[in-house]
Amino acid sequence: MSSPPSPLLELRTGTLAHLRRFADGQYLYAILDAYDNPSVPEKMKEIGKDRGVCLFTGSLNPFGKRPGAYLFSPRRLWMC
Repeated sequence: MSSPPSPLLELRTGTLAHLRRFADGQYLYAILDAYDNPSVPEKMKEIGKDRGVCLFTGSLNPFGKRPGAYLFSPRRLWMC
């Protein structure tokens, strides 16, 4: 009998220092909803496609000319 598949999402608790190390190791990703925030696409262009890309591209973009969701990979994590 085979074992059940691993979950696609894993939740963990940790310290802020642990989260910063995780981000510094490029293991942290975020999805940014840019539908009501036009500054997100501008920032994604600024940081480059290796760190931020639109999840809806080409003619299949359901938002037309409005920005959609972006996948973002921070290199560093700052918190106020």
